[in-house]
Amino acid sequence: MDREKEIVLTRLPEISDSLADQVARIVRSIRQLELKKSPSVSETLDWAKTLLLLGVESITEAEAVETLNILLKYQSDIAKASKELQGDSGAKKPGVPRTS
Repeated sequence: MDREKEIVLTRLPEISDSLADQVARIVRSIRQLELKKSPSVSETLDWAKTLLLLGVESITEAEAVETLNILLKYQSDIAKASKELQGDSGAKKPGVPRTS
């Protein structure tokens, strides 16, 4: 099991396995970008808590993009991650279902 997913499941017992998996995969993909500051585990937990409070069961592209400010501190990082999540080619990104 992915270490970050394990941490999310341990710290947030109310989160579903599938949502924890999506959170961990999306954060992992964001960390691959050249950012001023990559998200920490603490920020991952804050993001997961926010998604739970919003009633998210499966993260859509729109929900991911709209909540990036919880995960990332710099506007330039948010813009870069948003572009990555939406995909330059419009192709679906792994772990982020496209919105209709």
